[in-house]
Amino acid sequence: QKTSAREEEYSTLFCRALYDIEAKDASMLSFRADDIIEVLRQRPSGWWDGLLGEERGWFPSNYVTIISDEEAELAFSQAESATVD
Repeated sequence: QKTSAREEEYSTLFCRALYDIEAKDASMLSFRADDIIEVLRQRPSGWWDGLLGEERGWFPSNYVTIISDEEAELAFSQAESATVD
């Protein structure tokens, strides 16, 4: 089944951090294990451009594992319900 360019434009990729990482410079993304990061771009070098909340930066792809949209949505909804009380 072929997906149209329009559909591909809106497909998002999420990953879960496996380890903590501390940014070495302003272009890098800092995160903690289990954080959910939206992947914006993937470089062949293995460095990915991602968004975590309001923070955006590059991170090594071997520090994360790709998860399904369903898993990401579940994690986001659990995080929201945890902050309500």
